[in-house]
Amino acid sequence: MTSAAIIRAERLEQFIADAFRAVDIPADDAATIAQLMTNIDLRGLDGHGVFRLAPTIQRIKAGGINLKPTIMVARETESTALIDGDNAVGHLAVNKAVQVAMDKADKNGVAWVGTTNNNHAGAASIYAMMPLQRDMIGIYMAVGSANHLPPWGGTDMLLSTNPIAVGIPAAEEPPIVLDMATTVASYRSEEHTSELQSRRNLVCRLLLEKKNNISNHTKTHTVCRIARTLCNALITAN
Repeated sequence: MTSAAIIRAERLEQFIADAFRAVDIPADDAATIAQLMTNIDLRGLDGHGVFRLAPTIQRIKAGGINLKPTIMVARETESTALIDGDNAVGHLAVNKAVQVAMDKADKNGVAWVGTTNNNHAGAASIYAMMPLQRDMIGIYMAVGSANHLPPWGGTDMLLSTNPIAVGIPAAEEPPIVLDMATTVASYRSEEHTSELQSRRNLVCRLLLEKKNNISNHTKTHTVCRIARTLCNALITAN
C-alpha cells in the first residue's frame, strides 16, 4: 500500500519549472507552464496537471516539441485571430490565444481565437476562467488528436473526447464553471485512474458499454443549462 504525501502548491510549481528548465525550456516559459499545470491540480483535475509532466518531458527529449518557439498571430480580423503555436508546449500557445482574445473582446465586445500547430495544453477550464478576471465570459473548445469515442449507437472509435469549458462571471456570487469531455469520463482521467488504482478494466467499461447501459443525461442537462444561461446573458446585454 502506497502512502500519500501533501505537497504545497508553491513547491510543486517550482519543481515543474525546474524540470522544464532542465530540458532547456526558457525560464519565463517554464514558469508559465508550471503555474498553469499547478493551477490545474489545484482545481482537482489530477489527470491534466503535473500528471502530464513526465510525458511532456519525454516528448521534448524525443524532439517532438519546439523548445524555443515563436508563437505568433498567423492571421486576424478585428474580433478573430489564429495563433501559430510553432509546436510549443501547448500551455504557452493557448495562454497566448486567451490573452489575444481578451484584448480583442475589450475593444469589440466579443472575440474568437484559435490555435494551430500546437500540443496538449492541460485542462480546459483554466483557460475558460481567465476572462473572468476581466468580467468576461470564457468559452474553450478543442479537437483532440486521437479518437477514443464511438458515435452514438456505434462501437468504432471515430471521435475524440473533445473538451468543452465555459466560465461565466456571476457578480458577487462564485462564477459558473463547466469543464467536461464529450465522453462519460475524459481520456486523461481514465489514464490517471488506471495508473493509480489499477482499474483499467472498470474504467474502459465505463467509457464504452456495448449494451448502451450507461446514461449520460447529466452532462446533457448541464450543457443545456449553460447554453440557457449564456443566451439569457447575451439577449439582455446592452
